[in-house]
Amino acid sequence: MVGISHMDVVMLALGQNPRTVALATSYLNVVLWGLFPAVGFAMLRGAVAGLSQARPIVIIVVAATF
Repeated sequence: MVGISHMDVVMLALGQNPRTVALATSYLNVVLWGLFPAVGFAMLRGAVAGLSQARPIVIIVVAATF
C-alpha cells in the first residue's frame, strides 16, 4: 500500500508528463481504498473454500452485484 501511495515519484522519475502523473495519482488514491477490502475478501474466499462452504461467498457476490 505504501508503494501505491508513492507512485507519483516513480512516474515523474521515469519521465511521465506531470499532468498524467496528477491524473494517475488521483486514480491510485481511489484504488488504494479498495485494496484492503479486496484482500480481505480474497482471504475470506480462501478460508471458506478450504472448509468446502461456498454458500457465504455466493451470497456476498450476489449481494454485491445489486
